[in-house]
Amino acid sequence: MQQEAQVPQTKRDVYLELLSREGLCHWIDEDGDVAFWSSGHLFVLFPNERDRDLFQIAAPNIWTFGPDESERAFMAANSLSLHVSMVKAVLVGNFHVWLSIEQFLVSEKDAVRFLRTAIDTLLYAKNQFIDEVRQTRPLLLPHLGTH
Repeated sequence: MQQEAQVPQTKRDVYLELLSREGLCHWIDEDGDVAFWSSGHLFVLFPNERDRDLFQIAAPNIWTFGPDESERAFMAANSLSLHVSMVKAVLVGNFHVWLSIEQFLVSEKDAVRFLRTAIDTLLYAKNQFIDEVRQTRPLLLPHLGTH
């Protein structure tokens, strides 16, 4: 009997299967990324096939700000990136803030365990960012240099 060669799954296929098993509403967006809803929030998984070990997830557009608020948004993003492990806060050119996590995984099976942690971490980071940016007092970053 001849065995059929297994076609390796793409990362997109792995992500779609994972989200289906988790019961999360998902779709492929216009860029070919995998978008999904969890806990009432939008997330995006980036299935970069050139780097099979890299797990990338983002919470897009968590905050919108005007040109006069960019300094406050920048300060809050810096503070968040310094104080919340693994999370990067990025201000994009159209006055939106995105949060992301990038993690190298040993195997695609690790994505199953990591997905829930990443979602919870991004939700926590979103709340921290919003709390920080809404503060009325000036935002202060810890002094990291030497005197």
